[in-house]
Amino acid sequence: MAKKTITRKQENMVKAACEFFAENYTKGFYEEVGDLVSRDMAELSCCVLWKRDEKFEKICQNHGIEPGKKEVVITRGAVRGTHSWSKEPTEYLYY
Repeated sequence: MAKKTITRKQENMVKAACEFFAENYTKGFYEEVGDLVSRDMAELSCCVLWKRDEKFEKICQNHGIEPGKKEVVITRGAVRGTHSWSKEPTEYLYY
């Protein structure tokens, strides 16, 4: 299967999400999160990254990142985050 190319905007959206969870993340973390985001965006037109998602939790464990209660919501137009998944993500990380 050919590798799907992503736009600069998509790259920046994934980067903003990764930086929200960890200041010093690895290239591997970025790539795995990018793959997860690409799949969800293609299927659902949005992606939610938080500890309770098994796929995202596994990625974090593989790279030694503890997401805590942080949550990121990615839509076609913006990346929003919150420091507590009990609150609506209103902090714009990228738009």
